[in-house]
Amino acid sequence: MARLRDEGKVRYIGVCNFGVNLLRKCHQQYPVQSLQPPYSLLHRLKYPEVEQEILPWCRENGVGVVAYSPLQNGLLTGKFSPEKLAALPRDDWRHKSEFFREPWFGISLKIVDQLASIAKKQGKTVTELAIAWVLGNPAVTSAIVGARRPQQVEANIGGAGWQISEKDRAEIESVCREATSRFAG
Repeated sequence: MARLRDEGKVRYIGVCNFGVNLLRKCHQQYPVQSLQPPYSLLHRLKYPEVEQEILPWCRENGVGVVAYSPLQNGLLTGKFSPEKLAALPRDDWRHKSEFFREPWFGISLKIVDQLASIAKKQGKTVTELAIAWVLGNPAVTSAIVGARRPQQVEANIGGAGWQISEKDRAEIESVCREATSRFAG
């Protein structure tokens, strides 16, 4: 990639799903301009190194962060339920995802239920809250929010252009920590 950059064939070098060790190795050869990690309200609870190590390193080293899956594969839309999960086709990849299996699935649904009341106070949906929360991290440059239908795109747009208050951020953190405090891993 460095050779291609030097030859003018690419402008920027970006990587996906790299941890700090790999980012450091890359920077020894040639600076990386962007990282694409998974990042959501739920993901960081299971994988705290994203917030504790990766995002701070990127911010300190001028690496743009394009977070993906800010809605945690649909869990943070407020539209998932045990029935909806059971109705997914057997070969749907979410059946293998740890976030769609216990204990994470039940914990996630509890968190989403409580996030809905926080979002409602602002006249927002859980979807909008989850997107705004990711975009509110100063290390995050942008977020990739998936959509399969035009209505989902419209629902996602409301997540941009507003900021969550510090009071609501503290309440969100409290909700997440309380829901996950009863188990490890």
